[in-house]
Amino acid sequence: MDSFVWAAEQIKTLGRPLQFRTRMHAMVQPGSKYYETSWRKTPSYQGGFLLDGGVHFIAATRLMLGAEHEPVLTSAVTAQLQPHLPPLDTVDAVLRLKSGGSGTLSISFGTTFSGSEYAVACEKGTVVRTFEKFGKVVVKKDGKEVESKEFPDEENGVNQEIKAWAEALEKGTPNPLQSPEQALADLALVSLDLFGESDGIPPQISIVLTLDSLKECWKAGRRTESRSLWHKLSTVRRGKRSKIRSDSTQTSQGIYIYLGRYVLIRIV
Repeated sequence: MDSFVWAAEQIKTLGRPLQFRTRMHAMVQPGSKYYETSWRKTPSYQGGFLLDGGVHFIAATRLMLGAEHEPVLTSAVTAQLQPHLPPLDTVDAVLRLKSGGSGTLSISFGTTFSGSEYAVACEKGTVVRTFEKFGKVVVKKDGKEVESKEFPDEENGVNQEIKAWAEALEKGTPNPLQSPEQALADLALVSLDLFGESDGIPPQISIVLTLDSLKECWKAGRRTESRSLWHKLSTVRRGKRSKIRSDSTQTSQGIYIYLGRYVLIRIV
């Protein structure tokens, strides 16, 4: 969405992000269009609405912060506040950024709070993106508003996403914001938040196997390495299922989660 792209551009001019906060609160009611689908009412995947909808808010947060300020550590508390939204509908997390800053993430689909806000405090000012009838971004320096911009064509972002995809098809060049790598990073961070912390130590995440890594090893003639990667995937897939997720496996080296046929991430 253009408002997040513009917000990210302003953040880059204000120095290193010191803190951030992402807040999205709503109550998904039975009978609503976002609820009355079988795969949402009885989800077979871990995370429920947090995974289904939360990944979009994660994507917006990562876009605003930029690649050099990616979240790398998290400590989260999750809950199911509404009986009709299994298995989880709420997460509150504290995150550490790669560049040293920190922030909070609060997402709930089962609360009487309402509204959304994406705010980043940088060394030289703040950027806040809000949404009521449309997106709006406000930039402040020394506590005073210096610039604001409204985006009246923004609603839920679906139209903009399809438009960007169609433009990429027409040009024959992929849109980097819609790359599989970005989608995987968003999904990985949601998965990380769903796990919370273990023994007071925030978990860390790593992508240990992708289809590309297998192809690169094989094409480069590193057959032993490619066989080793494939063996790792096969061994994990035959291992003991984790009690936390149906699509994960618990091993002595951590919890492995499948994100597609040839994509594997590890949480330790």
